[in-house]
Amino acid sequence: MQPETRIIWSGGTSAGRRDVQSPLATLRFGVSASPNQVLPIVSSDTRKESSVDRRFTNLTSTLMLLSQLLIVVVLAVLVFTIAYVSWQARDTAHYYYPLMVEGANNTMEILRHGHVASSSLETVMAQSEVMAVTSVPEMIQSVNRTSAMVARMQQMAQNPVIKLSME
Repeated sequence: MQPETRIIWSGGTSAGRRDVQSPLATLRFGVSASPNQVLPIVSSDTRKESSVDRRFTNLTSTLMLLSQLLIVVVLAVLVFTIAYVSWQARDTAHYYYPLMVEGANNTMEILRHGHVASSSLETVMAQSEVMAVTSVPEMIQSVNRTSAMVARMQQMAQNPVIKLSME
């Protein structure tokens, strides 16, 4: 365990008081010294504070206080603004909720109609495929009959014979 050295500030005056104990009085050092040893802290500036230094210190502390108050005011405005916006959003949501529900229901109805239409279109496509499969052979037969009829008409046109019969 390292020995503890107590430091007592004995330099100059501090706001009119002498021999004020420094907050550094309980520091621990890695120096081997006796517990009762007093280390003086010597101040290099022994003259009294001038009024200019005091004014600068007062100005600095005033500016620090004003900046802290400004931060508090800005934070308060921010908190109240957030509270107001959330309150307005809640009221707006309560006002528009029935309309939003109706819009959601209409959207679901549109989607249902789209689904029914697509399933109907699928049925039409399947039936048209069946019609195409069954009608193609009949269409081929019709084309063949038509071509045979045209061939007979050409044959008749080459030998025109009129036969009349009375029965």
